[in-house]
Amino acid sequence: ERKLRWLEPPRSVLVIKKPGDTRTESALIEVSRWLTRNYNYLSIYVEDDVYDDLRERESILNPIPRPCNTLPASMSDDENDSPPVKCQGAPDLSFIDLVITLGGDGTILHAGSLFGSECPPIVSFSMGTIGFLLGFGISSYRPTLRRLLEGSDMPVLLRMRLACTVHRQNGERIIVGDRTLKTHVLNEVVLHRGRQPQLITADVFVNDEYLTEKVVADGLIVSTPTGSTAYSLSAGGPILHPSVNSLLINPICPRSLSFRPVLLPPTSVLKMRISSASRGMGEVSVDGKDWWVLRPGEYLRIHRSAYPVPCIARDPRTLSWVHAIRDSLKWNQTFTPARPWEVEPPPLEFVEEDGFGDLGLEREGFSINHFSMDPEASRRFEELRVDVVSDEEEAYKEGVDSSENERQGDDEVKSRAS
Repeated sequence: ERKLRWLEPPRSVLVIKKPGDTRTESALIEVSRWLTRNYNYLSIYVEDDVYDDLRERESILNPIPRPCNTLPASMSDDENDSPPVKCQGAPDLSFIDLVITLGGDGTILHAGSLFGSECPPIVSFSMGTIGFLLGFGISSYRPTLRRLLEGSDMPVLLRMRLACTVHRQNGERIIVGDRTLKTHVLNEVVLHRGRQPQLITADVFVNDEYLTEKVVADGLIVSTPTGSTAYSLSAGGPILHPSVNSLLINPICPRSLSFRPVLLPPTSVLKMRISSASRGMGEVSVDGKDWWVLRPGEYLRIHRSAYPVPCIARDPRTLSWVHAIRDSLKWNQTFTPARPWEVEPPPLEFVEEDGFGDLGLEREGFSINHFSMDPEASRRFEELRVDVVSDEEEAYKEGVDSSENERQGDDEVKSRAS
C-alpha cells in the first residue's frame, strides 16, 4: 500500500469545482476560507473563469495561467469536409503541490488533463452524480485536509494514464504551432466515426505487430482500468480494478460479431490507423472531449503514460472499490424494488473528532475517538456510532438511535444528538 509523505510542506493548492454549479461554488469558497484561516502560508489557486467570477468577493484566490489554445488549419483539402478542431495546450502548473476537486468524476478527469507530465496528488470530495472515482464526502473536508496537510501518511492510489500521439502516414508526429500533438488520458482514447453516417475502417497493431486489419465499426475504445467503468463499460467491456495496470481495447458496434474486447499488458504499444479503404475520416476524443480528426493513412500511437495520477484514497476502514461498484454502479442488482427490510443503510464515512465537541459525551465520562456518519448527511445527526472500550479492553461499535436517550450498563451507550 502506497502512502503520501511530504518532503516539505505544500505551498500552492489548486481548487477545481464543477462548472456552472452553485453548490460547488459555495463549497469552494468555504474550503478556501478554511484553508487560509488555518494554513495561512498556503496560496489558493483556481481556474481563470472561476477567478473572474469570484475575484470581487474573494481576494484570497489566485488565477492559474490560461491554457494555450491553438486552432489548426483544416485537416482536409475540402474545408467543409473536416472542420478545424481546437487543440488545447496544458498550462505550466509545475508549481502546484496539491489539487482539491469539488464535484463529480468529470472534475477529476478535468484536473488530470491540466497536467501534461507530473501530476500532483489529487484529493476529491463528492458533490456530483455518481462519484465512483471520488475519495471523500464533502462533509469530511476539514479532518481530511488536516490529516493531509499535517503529514499523516494517507493512502495513495496511482491511477494509470495513457499517452497518445498523432502521426502522419509517413510516421512523422503532427505538430500544431510549436507543440507536438500529445495528451495524457485518464479514462479512454476513442477513435470513432463522429458525425459521419458511414462506419470507419481501421487497422490495429500491437508492438508494431499486425493484430487485425479493416476493423469496420462505429469506433474503437482504448481504455485504462479507471476508464473501464466509463464508456467502455457501456460498450460491453469488463470492469478492471484500478491497480491492475493494463490496456483494454473494446470495439463500438463492430460489423464482425467475433471482435470482442481484448486486454493487453501495460508494456504494449498500440497503433490505430485509419485504413486507406475507409469511406470516411475518424474523429478522436479523449476523456469525452473532441481532440483531433484522422485522415486515411494517419494513425494514433498509444501506450502507458509515465505519469500516473496520484489520488488520495479513503481510510482503509471506510468505503472500498468493492463497495463502490456495488453501491455506485449498482452492479448485478435486481431491477425490482427492494423491500424495506432488504435496503442496506448508506455507507458510513470516517469523520474525526473536530467540530463535534458539543455532543456532551465527554461530560458523561466517555472518551471520543472518532465518529461515523452518512457522507450525505448534514451536521444534524440522525444516527451516531460511538466506540466503547470495556474494562476487558474489547472494542466494539454500538448503533445509537436519536429517539432514545438512555445508558444501559458499562458496555452499551445510547445518546441523543442533534
